[in-house]
Amino acid sequence: MTSGATDPALSSPAAFREAVTAIPSRSSVEAWLVAWPWLDEAFGDGHAEALEFALFSLAQEDGKPGFRSIWVLALLSERRVLKTPDAPARLMALLDRAEDTSRQREMLRALLHLHLPHDVLSELVEWASQVVFLPGLPAAMYHMALRVLDKALSSAAPLPVQDVHAALLQVKSDDHPAHLKKKAAQLMARLS
Repeated sequence: MTSGATDPALSSPAAFREAVTAIPSRSSVEAWLVAWPWLDEAFGDGHAEALEFALFSLAQEDGKPGFRSIWVLALLSERRVLKTPDAPARLMALLDRAEDTSRQREMLRALLHLHLPHDVLSELVEWASQVVFLPGLPAAMYHMALRVLDKALSSAAPLPVQDVHAALLQVKSDDHPAHLKKKAAQLMARLS
């Protein structure tokens, strides 16, 4: 057990929710991430999932606490310590309701670090194949779309090849930063 596991914020879902809402420092969040793999050992089976449920619940709220909870979920996913078995479905449900691009970006970041069931990956590919045609989005959204397509190309899942090709062609030929065009060209080469 690590010293981070003794952080009072990790002792219960209510305490954790309060800590996330109170704008935790980066060092506090880092301590949580380090302690996460040992929470069940320190506090009992299912404790990490209970804290994750608190994060998913808080993520539905508007404002900074909701965004911070999504950010923490993305960090847990990135570290590959997220324990909720249905995390992809929960994140997709949140993504479907999100209107703010910064929230969407963090949910996509979380999803891209998870093993995705075929239905979730298919939904993301559909999103990515459509979003690249929307003008005026931040470059980060086009970048996330390319990351989704990259993940899909790396999987064994069947792809809507024409839709993916059209999306990549759009990024490559539209007025996007050079790094996005280069990534689209690399993905097109892998697609063929």
